Amino acid sequence: MLRAIANGYRDFKETPDTFCVRYNWIFVCVFEGSLYPEFDPPLPVQVDPMKVNFWIIPPQTRYVVVARTRRVDRAVLHFSDVPEILRATCRERGYLAKRLSQRKINEARTVVASIEQDFRTPTSLSEVRYEVAMLKLMLLGLDHLDAKPLHPLYNLARERVEKALAWYNEHMASSPSLSDVAGNVHVSQTHLRRHFYEQLGRSPKAVFSKLRMEKAAKLLVGSMLTLDQIAEQCGFNSASDFCRAFKGYFHVTPNSWRHNVNSAQSRSPR
Repeated sequence: MLRAIANGYRDFKETPDTFCVRYNWIFVCVFEGSLYPEFDPPLPVQVDPMKVNFWIIPPQTRYVVVARTRRVDRAVLHFSDVPEILRATCRERGYLAKRLSQRKINEARTVVASIEQDFRTPTSLSEVRYEVAMLKLMLLGLDHLDAKPLHPLYNLARERVEKALAWYNEHMASSPSLSDVAGNVHVSQTHLRRHFYEQLGRSPKAVFSKLRMEKAAKLLVGSMLTLDQIAEQCGFNSASDFCRAFKGYFHVTPNSWRHNVNSAQSRSPR
């Protein structure tokens, strides 16, 4: 899910960045000029930051953007989640940094431009376009990886996980247990839990929680439903339980999310 986007020139002398913790996956594409993140605490930087024009930084990371030129033409995108292969890549170093060729940085510019209008004026297809854009940008950063052949059982595990996710989404309002999900995809809880770790790198509980939070976030922005109604649709016992879980996941209250995201969509990026 795309939470925020800023695209265009920024004068870092007039509006300098400050150290803070970002709670999303941050994709930074530098089209003109030079900037880099300075981490706190410092992370091992094994690349020359002056030569990097594409960064992906995980959530819960504290840093400040340092500009080497006063004005920088850049795009910054905040995504709430990414596929496991990118998580694993960033786990070792704490970030992904790369120098994209001019052709690929132009491709990144096109990808960003393709979703700007969707973010300002969302439609029923906007979430699909956000997902496609995130995957395209992710592939630009991961194209150096060697593709490894997968074991034949990988497809079986993937199919079971996909069925489990589809069933859970359909029955989310009833807050089904792992036993309920496993029973309806005809696999044991132990096997299903192993499949989730193999495919997604996380437990079923963590993935189901993510699905609930993302559905709630979409309803907050895309509907006029009350907190009680959203809590019911997402399988919470009460609005207070929902608010507590939402703040624990996104580090902001549901009402603040609804206000801030709607406000961001109505503003042009700096």
